[in-house]
Amino acid sequence: IRYNLDPETKAGLNSLAITVPVEGNYTNVVNFIRELENSDTFFLITAINLERTTLPEPGRPAPFANPAAASGAVSLSLTLETFFYQ
Repeated sequence: IRYNLDPETKAGLNSLAITVPVEGNYTNVVNFIRELENSDTFFLITAINLERTTLPEPGRPAPFANPAAASGAVSLSLTLETFFYQ
């Protein structure tokens, strides 16, 4: 996870940009995004970089950092933005 805090306050709010790598099967990824949308904290999804992956050939490493996600179908990077008062 990477983040970047904008040091300039805009309309009394500070902006925090967050990039989150997400790996897993389609259903779990959709459920994760749904939970972000329903979160008590306001998150604005500003970018989704999606990559379709396939299962590895026998004897080759999985394309996922998390071996449990190797049975899934997607790997993506979500860029989020949230705001807070300081």
